[in-house]
Amino acid sequence: MMAKFADWLVAVIFATVGAIFTIIGFAILASGGANSSNGFNSFIFFPIFGGASFIFGMSIIIVRIIRKCTISELLNSGYYITAQIEEVTRNMQYSVNEMHPFIIICRWENPADGNTYLFKSENIWYNPESILERKNLTSLPVYLNPDNPKKYFISIEDIENEKASYIRL
Repeated sequence: MMAKFADWLVAVIFATVGAIFTIIGFAILASGGANSSNGFNSFIFFPIFGGASFIFGMSIIIVRIIRKCTISELLNSGYYITAQIEEVTRNMQYSVNEMHPFIIICRWENPADGNTYLFKSENIWYNPESILERKNLTSLPVYLNPDNPKKYFISIEDIENEKASYIRL
């Protein structure tokens, strides 16, 4: 949960600082107060770097909003299945401070066509294996788009709730 908040915070800071630098840069350039004797305008870097920071911050925000809308749509109108837990492993493609989060990999065989699908959970910043064992969980709920099974969401709410209650003790 804290990592998601940190992502939003970084995105908002970059977008805000970028917007401020862009506005200041264009204001200085428009006022003509940035003219130099050699013809090079050093204040051009304000809108360039401000614009780049703004675009970076806004792209993070837009991606997060799209992901949240997709998850909401899947939860409301997606096809509900239960997929068998195959393994808990580390996501070696992502790291923060040289630490890799855990992911849960689930398998489901479509009874209609016999195809087998693998689903990966969102990143989990603690090892969920002890919670899975304690709750005797062998499967997790998955919401998927029946037209495109590549669009799915594994609900790890039971695991997160257990972790939250365990911390409060």
